[in-house]
Amino acid sequence: IGGEDWEFWLRVLARYKVGRIEKINSAVVHHETRSVNSQNIARLEQGLRRVVENINADPHLSTVYANHLKSIGASSMTYLAMLANEGGSHKLALSYLYKATKKNVWVLMSRRFLRSLQIALFGLVSRDSSPPDNSAQNLERRQA
Repeated sequence: IGGEDWEFWLRVLARYKVGRIEKINSAVVHHETRSVNSQNIARLEQGLRRVVENINADPHLSTVYANHLKSIGASSMTYLAMLANEGGSHKLALSYLYKATKKNVWVLMSRRFLRSLQIALFGLVSRDSSPPDNSAQNLERRQA
């Protein structure tokens, strides 16, 4: 599961010339029941890794995308970080961002990476700065 659409379009782009229509003819509607919102991130990570493996295994695709495999891997890790952030898993998001930089350090310059990093760090800081349950008032109430 995960990455099938991406792999399909990579295969199409590797074999055919694609044109551009100066007209909006599709849209993505974000809602809670989107399948991307309910996917298991670990399974999605496996699917995205499989995309890279399939590209490497295909002689034509591996030639076409040889110079882009690091970027593809880094982009997929950044995408997983975005999903982890949306689910409130900010530590997991940071781990995916770290993996992205290991695949291609230049991902650090992308707006998507920087925004994902900002959200993950803000999420961790805001969670850690909330008042703890064992504050002085709570201790006094329990002792009374």
